[in-house]
Amino acid sequence: MTINKFLSRLAITAVAAALVATACSPDDGGQAEPILDLGQTAAEANEPTTLPPIEAVEVEESSGVNVDPLVPAVSDAIEAASPPPGSFAEVASDYSQSQEFLFAEGRATANQLLAGDADAIYARFDEAMAAALSVEDMRPIVAELVAQAPSTGADRAIRLDPEAGFYVAELKWGEEIMTMAVSFTNAGEISSLELSPQMPTPPDPAVGYESDVAFRLPFEGVWFVVWGGDSAIENYHVIAPNQRHAYDIVVWKEGTTHTGDGSVNEDYWAYGQPVLAPAAGTVVGVVDGLPDRTPSEGGDIFNPAGNQVAIQVADGEYLFIAHLQPGSLTVAEGDVVESGQQIGLVGNSGNSDAPHIHVHLQNQPTLNHPEATGLPLAFTDYLANGLAVERGRPLGDQFVAPAASSS
Repeated sequence: MTINKFLSRLAITAVAAALVATACSPDDGGQAEPILDLGQTAAEANEPTTLPPIEAVEVEESSGVNVDPLVPAVSDAIEAASPPPGSFAEVASDYSQSQEFLFAEGRATANQLLAGDADAIYARFDEAMAAALSVEDMRPIVAELVAQAPSTGADRAIRLDPEAGFYVAELKWGEEIMTMAVSFTNAGEISSLELSPQMPTPPDPAVGYESDVAFRLPFEGVWFVVWGGDSAIENYHVIAPNQRHAYDIVVWKEGTTHTGDGSVNEDYWAYGQPVLAPAAGTVVGVVDGLPDRTPSEGGDIFNPAGNQVAIQVADGEYLFIAHLQPGSLTVAEGDVVESGQQIGLVGNSGNSDAPHIHVHLQNQPTLNHPEATGLPLAFTDYLANGLAVERGRPLGDQFVAPAASSS
């Protein structure tokens, strides 16, 4: 069984569930003290590695530098990529049923946790989880957490894999916030569980900023927003200054993001789909030739954005589109592009663990510029869950499509 890794590779063994919890002791002045020092490496802490989802917040130093192509442009499999859904109606029923199931299972687990019922949670572990962590080891961890009387905050449920779905919720006490992430099998068994401290969201220097540029979505058809919005639970990018308002978008249909077991890029509906320029402008940076990663090998942390295109769309506004397929880029530095022009194909290059489109707007032409600030990126004339939006910013869990390409 493959568990799609978009929501931070939740460790499959529950030492995994080592409940990398934040325990707040009554006599420590209310300051959270992680059981696992997050500054340690996984090896130092003798824990399984939990990698960040999709791309690291560090940015590559080769941004804007051309790289010689390493592979041929387009394979036959990609030329035959299955198109995304044509309307929200095609996915609405499947997604609604998935949400209903995952919210029911997830909220039940959250309530059991808040009630301190470690035994009830443990009874729902699948075989691998139960073998990795004993209920005796789990009870004191849950008891320590519950002693701080946390309350629930925002939550979300998402299915990206046909064999498993995820539920994520915020647990709050005072100013402290912890994220609970649980994956469930289709039978409702818990296949992974993680409790981890939520990093504080830094101040946003671009709050209230509005671009005068009319941006279109960078694709045709109906796509699913995995990460998007201003809160950490909607958008893990919020802690990265230059990617504060970034989006990660995939194709979701037939109840999942891929066919087969998701072990190869060609399984994913998004892989090989055309990527379009969201606005007219001048290409100021291109990286090509970095190989696609396979979903099982993990991302390229040394080239986080992978193959990418940077477009200057206005004074002080630079649009980045990342993780493109090697050899598929159709533009070069200095080219003037039109809105809607194809610039490449969806790939899985860089620090990405599954094919998707990453897009964000910032105020500097190089991705890793020390003064780069992410700018709010609003799109025009699109549909969100089938409803017309004249101008807006998509949120995580929304299905979006250009108004002209969907009904």
